Amino acid sequence: MYVWTGDEKYLNDYIDQLLAHNEKLLDKEWGFWVHGWYADSTSESWNGIAGKQQNPLQRSSEFWGRGNGWIMLSVADALSVMPKNHLKYEQVKQIYLGLMKQLPKLQDPKTGHWYQLPIYPNDPKNWIESSATAMFGYSICKGLKMGILDKKVFGPVATKAYHGLGKYSVKYISDGKATTKNVCTGTVIGNKDYYLSRKIVEGEDYALGAFIMFGTEYLTLNEI
Repeated sequence: MYVWTGDEKYLNDYIDQLLAHNEKLLDKEWGFWVHGWYADSTSESWNGIAGKQQNPLQRSSEFWGRGNGWIMLSVADALSVMPKNHLKYEQVKQIYLGLMKQLPKLQDPKTGHWYQLPIYPNDPKNWIESSATAMFGYSICKGLKMGILDKKVFGPVATKAYHGLGKYSVKYISDGKATTKNVCTGTVIGNKDYYLSRKIVEGEDYALGAFIMFGTEYLTLNEI
């Protein structure tokens, strides 16, 4: 709405929401967001969020790949249209850079993907997840275009993700048609075992959209 109308109230509303969520969900060590925060301190039963006595912050325990992908994507988009002289530009930029900082070392060297739970790349129960990979790749490309990511570090990361998705997560059907694979089905908040046992599906709209967005950004970034 900000881009369409030019009315900064829409941008400011987004920033207020972003900062409020960042306060509750950010893990400062990893830079990622946990999947959820629960305002009801009396609850003892929500899967993945222990009660307040065991979990004073009332936060879920895991960083879900696609959940962080949505955030990275939205923050990258916001930064790309946000005036650099905006009072909160640097705050938003630092959130973005924090989300990006661990991605190079967590990328699977063989497939170029990131995992369903990104911080456990060596867990044998974990698996590469393509919709998160496409969202991460898109967000990296936006940062490279804006000149706020190190091209020497993140350029090869984006390239590896782009080619890895094409090799490992595109399923060719017939008559020139293709779909996505290695996609996590719809997912709510849970514990580690819950995320790792989610169904792996093909062709979800959110995955197809993320593939197209990443591919477009990558090709225009590299003028291919």
